[in-house]
Amino acid sequence: MSHRILTGLGLSLVGLVLTTGCKHASMGPITVPLQYRAPEATSSVQTPMKGTISVVVTDQREKKDAIGQNIEGATPRVVLSSDDPAAFVRGVVVQQLQSRGATIAPAAAPARRQITLQLTSFYCTESNLYRSTVVFKAQVLGEDGKPMWDALVSGTAETWGGSYKAENYQQTLSDATSDAVAQMLSTPGVIAALQ
Repeated sequence: MSHRILTGLGLSLVGLVLTTGCKHASMGPITVPLQYRAPEATSSVQTPMKGTISVVVTDQREKKDAIGQNIEGATPRVVLSSDDPAAFVRGVVVQQLQSRGATIAPAAAPARRQITLQLTSFYCTESNLYRSTVVFKAQVLGEDGKPMWDALVSGTAETWGGSYKAENYQQTLSDATSDAVAQMLSTPGVIAALQ
């Protein structure tokens, strides 16, 4: 009788270990594609940008694939992306410049102005809300390559939603990027340089 009890307890313990192991496996990182989700249209006046502009964005972050984490539990859950945040940010800059009438120069082609961005933060932290921050060092260069304007620019966004959802990470990172780019393009020094 005691042998049967021990065998039963042993099997229960094995089942518990396997179940716990499965739960830990599901707690691993998720990979989120960087899909741009346009924010709601704003009523702000957009200053026209003239001429041909080139846009160069480099990723200066230490962990290139890390874009966020969920900190609701005792152990943070990592959010990764196999996409390129620098290319994502460049796409938002290009879109906003084109919506203001600028022509975007192909890679390595001459341009009247060059916007260079060094991405230093591209991250979403999820707790009770999803909170994203995008930060970059920005410069506008003239045809001679000399800086006409430079500054550190940041954008933020937050939203709520179900835990660990790719679309919520995508939305707040899109909104924070759009916020940073809109702030940059509304700066008097940038407006003057791109007229």
